[in-house]
Amino acid sequence: MLTLRKGRYAARMAETDADREAAQRLRALAFRVDDELDSDPFDADCTHVLVEDQRSGALVCCFRLLHLGSGGYWLWGAPAGKQEGESDKKSQSFDHWIHHSPIMG
Repeated sequence: MLTLRKGRYAARMAETDADREAAQRLRALAFRVDDELDSDPFDADCTHVLVEDQRSGALVCCFRLLHLGSGGYWLWGAPAGKQEGESDKKSQSFDHWIHHSPIMG
């Protein structure tokens, strides 16, 4: 499993159903969904990335990538402190992702 670390945070790809459910719970909190889980049909086709606090083990951010046949992707994010009205979708090319990936820490 690939894990990226910066400061007190670590990012990794979700590997289990429990990982994906943790992301869906955080999305429900961030996007103020009435249900316990924020899930949709895209979840099955996306790569989910979890950002965890290494000290506490708490999930503090998550996002998912939907890979497109054109080589691009859709990026959906759910930071733990998302403000109401902030955009949650961005369309970026893979090249942009490689050169403009977020810095955690």
